[in-house]
Amino acid sequence: MHRHFVPAGTLEAARVALDHANSRHFLNVLRLGRGDEVELFDGQGATARYVIADAARGGVSLERRGEVVRHPRPACRLVLGACISKGKRMEWTIEKAVELGAAEIIPIASRFSVVRLDDEGGAEKRERWTRIAIDAARQCSAVHLPEITEPMPLDAALRRLAPAEAAGQPGGQKAQLGGHRGIVHPGGADHADQTPGVVARVVAGDDHAGVLQLLGHIFRADQHTDLAALLQTLGR
Repeated sequence: MHRHFVPAGTLEAARVALDHANSRHFLNVLRLGRGDEVELFDGQGATARYVIADAARGGVSLERRGEVVRHPRPACRLVLGACISKGKRMEWTIEKAVELGAAEIIPIASRFSVVRLDDEGGAEKRERWTRIAIDAARQCSAVHLPEITEPMPLDAALRRLAPAEAAGQPGGQKAQLGGHRGIVHPGGADHADQTPGVVARVVAGDDHAGVLQLLGHIFRADQHTDLAALLQTLGR
């Protein structure tokens, strides 16, 4: 069954009319017609099955079949901070993070990053990464989309991960994070901007602590989601 992303709140309506671009995609690319079923999802855990009620050049309208299903978020909230990589590597990282169920992705502008973005370029990249995340969620049947933040330097990313604490101390010291514990930081770094590769945090519950010391290794872009998978396992 084909899946299609819609904005939050759309699934409250029993009948949904697609805009011109999406109608053309349904008719000309997916080759769908009247009576075909699709699943709509809003990226916030809500899904519903709809049937194509009208399919014409003027537009496609859908009618809901059954109730809206609301899926709970995973118990392990995974936040991935990945240094911005060049080419399609960052897009690959976004795709795999969605498949892993990341709740938040923080693009980090590290001094090790080749890519340099100004405010306008960062906003454009964020829009593209969001489209890639939606497409990845559609293909892997994910029901929750991660929040993708504006690109930021590492010290800002660490403050976002642990706003109430002096997080990111050298040596991977444990920090209390709003009743949940877990921060990843390489040991031996004398300054936050020297942190190579990856910063990630796992939140699993008051009685779980996931603290990992990376020992100053520089991680390749294609290892970001490998580390995220490890953290997700630790969070369980």
